[in-house]
Amino acid sequence: MIFVPIGEELVFRGLLWKGLEEHSHWGVAVVVCAVLWTLIHMQYGFFGLANVFTLGLALGLIRKVYGSLLPCVILHGAYNACSLYLAFTVS
Repeated sequence: MIFVPIGEELVFRGLLWKGLEEHSHWGVAVVVCAVLWTLIHMQYGFFGLANVFTLGLALGLIRKVYGSLLPCVILHGAYNACSLYLAFTVS
């Protein structure tokens, strides 16, 4: 819940984002990062992927608005924590 969000945000909304935004519109960076991030989470099935893609778009927009990875890492970690909590309490 801590290291994975940091690593994924550094890669997707950090390095990849920066490269895409330098060579295209920021909206392209949001969508491409969300799509690629979704593809590495294929284990969640169709409805899970829709959630992951939506979260990826939200994280991209947050990255654009705040200009920082910290809010993205916090939201990503919170999402993972909620998912883990629900996985163990709702059956």
